[in-house]
Amino acid sequence: MLSGLHIRQAKLAPQTIDGYKEFDKYLEYQSDVLVKNLYMKIAVLRKLINAGKLE
Repeated sequence: MLSGLHIRQAKLAPQTIDGYKEFDKYLEYQSDVLVKNLYMKIAVLRKLINAGKLE
């Protein structure tokens, strides 16, 4: 999925989320995992749009 793309292997830093509590649960994850999850969510949204489920 992300072939050829180098993602730095680092955990999400607290200063990146700037105090937004809803993102605290992601602080334990490496950046490559977060990017992979983001791409999966985008793919699901595209499928919903193509299926006409999202208005």
